[in-house]
Amino acid sequence: MNGKRIIIPVLGLCLVAFIFLAIGRGAQEESPVPKDVPEQTAASADDAVVEGSDIKVTLPISGAVITSPVKLTGEAAGNWFSEGSFPVSIVDGNGDMLGSGTAQATGDWMMEGPVPFQAEVTFDPKGAGTGAIVFSKDNPSGLPEHAESFLVPVSFGT
Repeated sequence: MNGKRIIIPVLGLCLVAFIFLAIGRGAQEESPVPKDVPEQTAASADDAVVEGSDIKVTLPISGAVITSPVKLTGEAAGNWFSEGSFPVSIVDGNGDMLGSGTAQATGDWMMEGPVPFQAEVTFDPKGAGTGAIVFSKDNPSGLPEHAESFLVPVSFGT
């Protein structure tokens, strides 16, 4: 009889803990910008050249008004590349994808230091006023500990 008195409250506590964990995870998944980009670093509007720990974007500058197609240039650490490229996407303020492309190394990408890259991405702003360019470290393993991205805030012109 005493065993039942202990098991029922313990099961109740486990159920309550499970519900709180499930609710907490659901709230984390509703991140507004962007929807599927891990470990984001955003550039500030005061930067002319925007830099993260392993990436420096020279074009476009933070807060620039861009039109399609947009030319992207900069430098990234060699470990951002896989087979000489990494993904780039353009999202609106809600994190919805407007366009995507691939940044290509213009130098030897099999080195630790900065490697120059360039890309040209075509996108449809779909009436969005602002958004971001998302530079994502190529992550062929798919492991979250290797995922990294860098955001450059932009506005969309006509």
